[in-house]
Amino acid sequence: MPKLPAACLAAVIGLGGALLAGACHGDSTQPDTPPTTGSIRVVVSMAGTDLPSRNVVSSNGRYVNPGADGVGVLTKIPPGTQLVSLQVPVNCRVDGDNPRSVEVTAGQTANISFSMTCQATTGTLRIVASTTGVDLDPNGFAVDVNGFSITGVRYRRTSGIGPNETLVFSPVAAGNNSVVISGFALNCGLEDDAVRTVVVEPAKEATVTFVVHCSTAGQIAFTKTSAAGPGIYVVKENGTDARRISPEHSSDDDVAWSPDGARIAFTSVRDGNREIYVADADGSNALRLTNALEPDYQPSWSPDGRKLAFISERMGSTPEIFVMNADGTNLVRLTTNLFRESDPAWSPDGQRIAFTSQRDANTTEVIIMNADGTSPTRVPIDRAKQPAWSRDGRLAFAAPHCDDPFYGCYPAIWIKAGDAQPVAVLWAIGEKPSWSPDGHKLVYVGADCSFYYAQCLVAGIRVARVDADEVVEVTSGWNPVWRP
Repeated sequence: MPKLPAACLAAVIGLGGALLAGACHGDSTQPDTPPTTGSIRVVVSMAGTDLPSRNVVSSNGRYVNPGADGVGVLTKIPPGTQLVSLQVPVNCRVDGDNPRSVEVTAGQTANISFSMTCQATTGTLRIVASTTGVDLDPNGFAVDVNGFSITGVRYRRTSGIGPNETLVFSPVAAGNNSVVISGFALNCGLEDDAVRTVVVEPAKEATVTFVVHCSTAGQIAFTKTSAAGPGIYVVKENGTDARRISPEHSSDDDVAWSPDGARIAFTSVRDGNREIYVADADGSNALRLTNALEPDYQPSWSPDGRKLAFISERMGSTPEIFVMNADGTNLVRLTTNLFRESDPAWSPDGQRIAFTSQRDANTTEVIIMNADGTSPTRVPIDRAKQPAWSRDGRLAFAAPHCDDPFYGCYPAIWIKAGDAQPVAVLWAIGEKPSWSPDGHKLVYVGADCSFYYAQCLVAGIRVARVDADEVVEVTSGWNPVWRP
């Protein structure tokens, strides 16, 4: 029996198997449904510079991205006259109409093409770090380029650049680009602005030159522990040329430069007890000046180089301030009390000595007295310590900074100028300050603090500008002092 269409089969079943004449007849297969849509084959050809990485063609709500060969097919397009549109980047133009019409026939593929020409949207930026002088920055500088693409999207590119090096960025967006150079060693500086606006023309190269000049880097003496034990080292302020000047296993500390920078005074236990020594600037020809059963330490030169103030425990367990000639003779006691004194520092005119005192048993304070020990006056900052004078008479010292009610206190460097109230150098977080000879910088022992300053840990030796928020890492160690 031939296979019946479904409708016939249902009729047969419904009649209990009795098929009426004419109830079911004809071919058992249905005719094919004619197509109701067509297709559009699109060819996009491109020429020029900065061509788009992809194109979008649309018609009647349908979209296609032509492939690498520029060919794409729009499918399921209704028959009739249809508009085909090509999305064009702002740096490109299309020959002829866009959109343009094409006749679509159901079941067939129509053909249409676009020819697009593009112009450059980018160029090349050449950056030159022309560097002169001595002690050039060993770490180089940082360059930051900011601009907007032709579509208005902001972009940023960064890189390092060394002294007298050239850096090339390509491509960069045509138009205005902001170029910033930063990260100088503190003995280096620009002869012009650090921020420049550079106009980059399409398909061309623009050059910006930063002229950097570096002066002789100052030398810093400090203490550091190594396999040879604690000892005195020297390093340039830019972190180069670090070397030990103490003999091995000498346990030297508390270094102080003579006013002419030709000699050092320091504390050493090389002979079995903490005593005061002097030596040449390279550590040679060391000479012991004190010889007591109790410790002597923290020497400080008078500005004329003829005397040394220092701390001694020779009169009992309480440290007091003494003065002697630079050859160890004519010992004089300046303080006589039951309070712990430390960190003596001569004023640049030699008339006063500042020092740390615990006259209030609950805290430290900085006291300024006459060079003969009379007329002590307190600096009005709580928990102040470790004073250091600049050549022009400003006094730097360490003390906690606690002004912000939302944060804890952190160790800060303060400066007192004349009769004015002390001011904190907010970016210099740490202690043990020492002035550069020109009075523009401070070297100190830096600290890194946790959030809200809950905890601060010693983080090595740093140098900060006094009049600008600039801080650089120098080396590890403690008790730094700048060479005059």
